Amino acid sequence: MLFGLISLFTAPLSAAPIIGQPAPEIFLKTDFDTSWRLSDHKGKWVVLFFLPSLKGVFGVSECANQMCSISSSHHEFKVRGAIPVGIETGSIGDLGKFRKAKRVSKEIVLLSDPHCQAIKAYGTGGWFFSTNRETFIINPHGKIAHIIRGHSMDGEKHMKIALDWLNKNRQG
Repeated sequence: MLFGLISLFTAPLSAAPIIGQPAPEIFLKTDFDTSWRLSDHKGKWVVLFFLPSLKGVFGVSECANQMCSISSSHHEFKVRGAIPVGIETGSIGDLGKFRKAKRVSKEIVLLSDPHCQAIKAYGTGGWFFSTNRETFIINPHGKIAHIIRGHSMDGEKHMKIALDWLNKNRQG
């Protein structure tokens, strides 16, 4: 009984893509209620940050801290020719409130994934319709170039690893 109940609240996963494979397509809404499609950004580096929760327990969230770090470092991504994208299960409205409350740069893309479409496609599902903290760097050809895993790793470290990787490995 308990197992059945738990499985109702977990996001079924696809096999996680691996480095060198084409990145699964993402077609989601931003917190500005506009459509965003990964394939529209071919020719550019895209860094996908899967965020477990921007709300957190008692209003404190490592993911909120991660998004604030990404936002304050948006220029660092820009000079490396990369687009930072945060993906979370929250509603468009919740993401908009978060952006406003935390003053997240408008240059940061926040995507709402309430039905776990991207989470399933990238195999990052966690418990109760959430995601694990994982980061995928997509190259300009639309392929997975690097993956950073580690739910327990602090969010700022994910961002720093992504920036360091882009410094050392990005070409063209």
